[in-house]
Amino acid sequence: AESNRVSRIDKKMFESQEKIYDISFWNNMIEYIEPGSFDNLIHLESIDIKNNPLTKYRTEAWHFCQRMSEETLTVWMDEYKQITQDLKVDTHLDSFCSLATKVKSRVSTSCSNEDGHITCVGPISNYVCELKQTNFSSITFNFPKDQSEEEVANFHEAESNSYFHEINGQPNMTKYLAELNLYGSKFDLATLENYLGPRSRKVTIYADTVHMSRPLTLPIKTQVFIRARVVSI
Repeated sequence: AESNRVSRIDKKMFESQEKIYDISFWNNMIEYIEPGSFDNLIHLESIDIKNNPLTKYRTEAWHFCQRMSEETLTVWMDEYKQITQDLKVDTHLDSFCSLATKVKSRVSTSCSNEDGHITCVGPISNYVCELKQTNFSSITFNFPKDQSEEEVANFHEAESNSYFHEINGQPNMTKYLAELNLYGSKFDLATLENYLGPRSRKVTIYADTVHMSRPLTLPIKTQVFIRARVVSI
C-alpha cells in the first residue's frame, strides 16, 4: 500500500492476517494507527511507515518491542517518531511463544527459586515464555528504567494539600484493608509502603502525576494499579 492515500490503520485491517511477513505503508497520509494494530502479526519481520504524518505507534503486546530488541522485527519510521507501550493482557502470547526461538534455559541461569519465589536478573521479557512452563508462587525482577525521563512538574502547594492526606487515610488504618484506593495530584510511589500491611492485596493509585523520589525499601507483595497522566519511575 505504498504511495496511496491511506490515512488510518485499524485493528480490524489485519485481524485474520497472522501470517504476513512484511508490511509497507511508505509515503501515505497516515495520521493515526489504532494501538495494537500489528500485535497479532507474530510472523511479521518488517514494517515501513516512513513518510507519514503520524507521530507514534503504540503497541499493547510486550513481545512487539521484545522482537525489535532481538532484531527479529524491524520498524522503519521517520526520525523523532516513537513506538510506545501500553501493555494489556496478551491474547497472542501462546502463539508467540510457540514460534519463539528455542534457546538454552535462561531461568535456570539467571533466576533463583526459594520456596516458590523466583528472583530474576535482567529484562523480564527474556523469560516470559519459559516462565509459562515454570511452577512458582511469586516473582521479583528489575523494572526497566525509562530510556528518557518524563519531566515531573512542581505542583507547589497542591503536593502537600491536606485534602489528599485526609482522603487517603492514616497509615495505621489502611494497613488493615485488603483493597485500597490512594489519591493525589502528585503521588510519590516511595510512600506506598507506608500504607500497606499484611492484609493488603490490591492498591489503585489515582493521580495526575506519579513519580518515585527514592527506591522502595521493602518488597511490594500486592497488586498495584496506576491511573495517571504522567508516570516517571
